[in-house]
Formats: sequence, structure tokens, C-alpha cells
Amino acid sequence: MSNPRSIGNLLPPSVAKKLQDGYLLRPDLHGLNDREVYKTLKTEGRTPTPHDNRTRLKFWLEYDEAQFDMRKMSVNRIIAGIMTYEHFMSSYMSKPEKASWILCMPASYSAVATEALHFGMDKLRDILEMDDTDAKGRPNVKLLELKTKIIAMLDVRVNGAITQKIEQKTLSVHVNSDERQVKKTLQNLSMDELKARLKAIEEKSKPTQLAVRFANSGQGAEKF
Repeated sequence: MSNPRSIGNLLPPSVAKKLQDGYLLRPDLHGLNDREVYKTLKTEGRTPTPHDNRTRLKFWLEYDEAQFDMRKMSVNRIIAGIMTYEHFMSSYMSKPEKASWILCMPASYSAVATEALHFGMDKLRDILEMDDTDAKGRPNVKLLELKTKIIAMLDVRVNGAITQKIEQKTLSVHVNSDERQVKKTLQNLSMDELKARLKAIEEKSKPTQLAVRFANSGQGAEKF
């Protein structure tokens, strides 16, 4: 291994040897990406378990950190909270499918999420291309409803959601006014008149709000 920062040179010699031996026993998995390796192992009844996935992710996290800090990799960091060192060396590392899975570099989260999103968008596009009518020429109502939801979702994704600002204001009305009278009063007000009344109420409330802030100023700094 000519590269001093290769995985084999970063791991303890005993661990590197076991990992290399296991990896070389499965040459058919060399050069495959993690999805291809996963599918191959699954067809063999050796599907990577959550336990395997945690070990693999921690392995590559430790590799990245070791490269960043320019240090050796620590096996204890990799297996902490997952398994004992004895189990890792005697049982885990002796299985070639485990070694092959560990050494298969996982794609970054952002790359996986972006690829999955594009895949999903292609599937949605396929649905939008489906015929709107059934075999008898009748509108496929359920499909049309699904298409409507997809279009609405895509519209929000492309154009953004409509921002709705709802401000709760209290209008001053006579105490004896009933609900119908209040509704009638509001209906008779023009938009300009309504805005003017709200503005007046806001102006009147400002001194009170400042007084409250001043009174509470001794209880600690405020957060805005």
C-alpha cells in the first residue's frame, strides 16, 4: 500500500489484514456501488442489517475524521455503542460479506436525497402522462384527483406557498351590541375605514406596550 493515508495504513495492522482478507474473498463485489452490493447480498440471503449499516457508517465517519485530523483510525470509535472489540475481530471481520459491505463507501446524504427526489419527480411525471379516461372513454375521476394534487404540489415547489398573514385585531364596539349588529357594522365599513380604525387602535396601544416593557426591564434582558 503506497498511499500512507489509505484505509489499510490508517487501521491497526491486525484489523487491516482481516478486512483485506475478507474483502478479497468477494472479488465479484469489487467496483460495485453500495446499492448494487446491497442487492447482491440480499439475493444471497445476506441482506445488510441495521447493525451492519451502523458499523459501516461509523467506519466511514471515522475515516473522514482521521483524514481531517491527520491521525490513525480508531477501531474503538467505530464500534462504540455497537459491539465489543472481541466480537468485531472474531466474528464480524471474518465474514467476507461484512467486510465488503463496510468497505463500500456510502454516498453522501445530500446526494442520496437529491437522487431520490429526482427519481420521485420522474415517477410523478409518469402519472401526469397517464390517460385521463378509462378503457370505455369515461373520465378517470380518481386519477384526475391525483393529478390535481400532484400539480398543486409541484406549483408550491416551483412558485412557493402563498404567504397568508392573519392579524387579529379587536374593534371597539358597544357592550350591548349583539353579534348581528357587529357583523352589520363591519359589513358597512369600507376597507379604508376599517384600516383607519385598526391604525387608531394600534396607535392607542403603543404607550401601554412601552410601559409594560419598561416595567419588566428589571427582570432580565428581553428577547426579540
